[in-house]
Amino acid sequence: MRKKVPLIIICIFFISPLNIYAQWLADRYDSGRSGYYPANYGDENTIIWQHPFDFMPQSIVTDGVKVYVTIPQEDKVVALNIITGEEIWSYDVSNPKNLVIVDDMILVGCVAGVKVLSTSGSLLWKIMEPISEGIIAVSDYIILVDSYSLVVYSLDTREKLWEKTFGTEIFLSNIAVSEERVYLYKALELYAFNLTDGEEVYSIDVPASNAMLVYSDGKVYIGTSDGEMICINAEDGEILWNFETDGKKSGQTLPEALTPAVGGGNIVFAAFDDILYCLDYMGNLKWKATDIDLYFYNQPSITDNKVYLIGRDNILRCINLANGQEVWRIGRSENGLKGDPTGNPILTGGYILGSTRIGENGKHYLFCILAEGAPPPTVSTTSTQSTNTTGGTGTPSAEGTITFAFILILLIIFLAIGLYSTIRSASSPTYHEGASYT
Repeated sequence: MRKKVPLIIICIFFISPLNIYAQWLADRYDSGRSGYYPANYGDENTIIWQHPFDFMPQSIVTDGVKVYVTIPQEDKVVALNIITGEEIWSYDVSNPKNLVIVDDMILVGCVAGVKVLSTSGSLLWKIMEPISEGIIAVSDYIILVDSYSLVVYSLDTREKLWEKTFGTEIFLSNIAVSEERVYLYKALELYAFNLTDGEEVYSIDVPASNAMLVYSDGKVYIGTSDGEMICINAEDGEILWNFETDGKKSGQTLPEALTPAVGGGNIVFAAFDDILYCLDYMGNLKWKATDIDLYFYNQPSITDNKVYLIGRDNILRCINLANGQEVWRIGRSENGLKGDPTGNPILTGGYILGSTRIGENGKHYLFCILAEGAPPPTVSTTSTQSTNTTGGTGTPSAEGTITFAFILILLIIFLAIGLYSTIRSASSPTYHEGASYT
């Protein structure tokens, strides 16, 4: 006797969106700020496009189809086609801070609170809660970071869950979030709070003038301004190990802290002694590169086999993660970038995204580089441009329309198959086990 798979299960499988970019925190890939993109990138590079802006694009995020950036000086968010670099839409937002992608929503942290946009650039809903730093999202929660407070809302119900005020100033870079907790460094201490209710779980002393936090796989990594990397058990606050850089051993202290990228068994960070370090998860040194002119506070971006970072000499470098050897470098030149690269490179689907300072024709540029061996995703290159005002409505994207039509066709096909199967089953004779037929 054959068992039949319910038709509704098949239909749900094809209708349900499969979004691997869900809950991707700003330009650091996740709420833990890990700087890790799980993929293998090739050894070559090709500049695909360079889009000009009057002001520097910031908070670069992507869903693999579009690239979204904030332009704070122009009070707007802009969406570009990831393959062509053409502008698709823009949306007016007063003083945007940073962007977070959650499923099919673009969360914009701004001075007035949070604007939630669709991927086609229309306003879905908003939270009116003044913030000065930015936002973080994980699971069903959105964390709003103001200068002296944390406010947590439910993304599902849009209700405020808890708020915590502090006597000293806090910064977005001093915060990392897991599925269960919020970790905050302030005033020489690391705090852990329950994400659901804000209750303090523990606090431990971290004697450093400043510290950057990264959460990854049950551990909190703290890079200090004293040149030390500390690994802490996120569950109970126990210090598991610490690693002293050459700068730490010489007694140097700088105003900015080390910022590690963590993933794939590696911890990579640039130090103020102009050395790039790579540790394993036990805190053992795997290698260090001593001939790279770096910004020590720039967090690298890492894949499973490459490190990408921009140095003080305005050069974007690709480093072999296995041994610390330089693979290639690219900067401003006649056949290269149109401006000096700056900030942190962003990785997605074989692409390397980044921005430049003022360059050719007095413009800033958002650039896209394709790494060899990583084919681009297949998406529509049709660009429909619309400029929205706050509360305006965007133009539906071509790729969204194509996706809907494809799903509708699949649904019709499977409904037809199910109907045919039902009619055929009803018209067929029924045979009973053990009976004899002539």
